[in-house]
Amino acid sequence: MQKMPNLIVNGFKEAILASKAKIILPINLTNKSGHTLHWKASNYLKDIESYLGKSVDTILINNEAPSYEQIERYELQEGDGVLIQDNLDDDRVVRKVLISHLIPSTSSVDTVKRSFIRHDSLKLADCVSSLIKEKNIKIIFDFDDVLFDNTKQLKQRMYSCLENNGVPKDVAEKYYKEVREAEFSLKDFISKLLIKHSISKVSQGDIYEEVMCKCKDFVNKDLLEIVNNLGKSNCYIVSNGEKDFQKDKIDRSGIYSLFSEVNIVPKSKKDNIERICIENSDSQIIFIDDKSKFFDDLDMEKCKNLKTILFDENGLKNLILEINKP
Repeated sequence: MQKMPNLIVNGFKEAILASKAKIILPINLTNKSGHTLHWKASNYLKDIESYLGKSVDTILINNEAPSYEQIERYELQEGDGVLIQDNLDDDRVVRKVLISHLIPSTSSVDTVKRSFIRHDSLKLADCVSSLIKEKNIKIIFDFDDVLFDNTKQLKQRMYSCLENNGVPKDVAEKYYKEVREAEFSLKDFISKLLIKHSISKVSQGDIYEEVMCKCKDFVNKDLLEIVNNLGKSNCYIVSNGEKDFQKDKIDRSGIYSLFSEVNIVPKSKKDNIERICIENSDSQIIFIDDKSKFFDDLDMEKCKNLKTILFDENGLKNLILEINKP
């Protein structure tokens, strides 16, 4: 492996271990006959980390196949099994098109065996540059009315499902206004309305399921794209409300696994926001919420690396501008 000799030079590994810099590992494109033939991506990762003595932060894997000509010429030289199989299921992996399709010319006087399958140096440099920038930004998202359209879509579906089962919309809206400041539980809300109107032909569970089955449709796709680009380790949810109801919405939305942490609190978000800022003091933290009251009680001495963004009609635009700042 080309990377291994560096790690056995005296002082090289120790310098890496002492550094606070993130470690980015580009996985080889091909195997070498007599050295690593038939190796997979996991073999390279395991070997590098064993010599390094610590885990890498990001793993780069090319996700575009070489041309037929490149494969044919390389296999004539190295035999079959030269292409590396991507078998990693790891949150640290970033897959990008990193391969060059140029085949270097050869000279009759050049007797050295050349690789015909190489990384594109510009693509690789752009990817690393982008990762260095992105990996220094972490975003804390509110859930309701930020990642998830709770007010418009879910609430309107709730009223519609209740009305279809005998509860007038105006009655449901009036009762919602009375209870919304408390820790809102949809199951309790439905149950009390059914009892109040003596409706027994349908169960609370049936209406709840009817309301909640569309949660995936209510996710903010623009913000979800940002989450996918930044990666799990850089994204958090801090949401307030009734724990079981909030967790069920997030679960059914299909996004729970995309976040490093999901924190559901009954009232203030202060402790969680401040903790994340302190734990990631070397990173820029962005906290985006649709209610400015959750910014007001933060101790900014503990959150010197924090930028707050109100998710109003300009919220998405402001978030993108903040992420793309030079």
